[in-house]
Amino acid sequence: MTAAIPVYPALWMAAMSGEAEEAHQLLAGGANIEERGGEAGDLASPLQAAVRRGFADMVQLLLENGAEITVQDSDGNTLLHLTASRDNEAVILILLEHGADVSTTNARGNTPLDAAARKGHRVAAERLLEHGADASAKGEAGMTPLHWASVAAHAAVVQVLIAHRANVSAEDNAGRTPEDCATSESHVEVVAMLKAEAVTRAKCVAFAMGHHKRLGVGSLVEGLDHEVVRMVLEQV
Repeated sequence: MTAAIPVYPALWMAAMSGEAEEAHQLLAGGANIEERGGEAGDLASPLQAAVRRGFADMVQLLLENGAEITVQDSDGNTLLHLTASRDNEAVILILLEHGADVSTTNARGNTPLDAAARKGHRVAAERLLEHGADASAKGEAGMTPLHWASVAAHAAVVQVLIAHRANVSAEDNAGRTPEDCATSESHVEVVAMLKAEAVTRAKCVAFAMGHHKRLGVGSLVEGLDHEVVRMVLEQV
């Protein structure tokens, strides 16, 4: 059986090497912006190639010329998945500015935020959350981003997720909470962070419910700080 021959279209090559001027000339000459290149079985569009290499200027150029932003690889990874796993803030922001969907899942059911959490990329996680990523979405094996960050001891990402109200009590398909995951790996710092947050939220709910009983239903919101009310609505 003859082995498949790799394909190296000119625009794809320019994207791979970050040659923005050459890419601009090729596009002006009518090059196919979606023509895939690379090794057989792992063909990628020029935009995917540029995102993988982290060439922000190239990504911007290709998107401005109509490159397909919803493209996914053979594992279902979107452009945001690819760049979130590399923590390239410039590329992430460009993709988000062009409407990349933060909620699209890959073949395993994971979001770009899961990718950032698994790798411990705080900046990527922050940018995705700022653009509407669900901090508590369940993916592969019922794991949330907080599960992934906790099991890998990525304390900075855990902190970011907690700040965005990630569910610290969420259970995966095995019934494990993020704290359980951190405990199983002896990640003392992360366990302490999760315990402290769980206690804080429990106290807020107890405090709010105490006001509720004392002041009456109609006075619940009036008797509480607005931030406390928001937390209660999320937790009760």
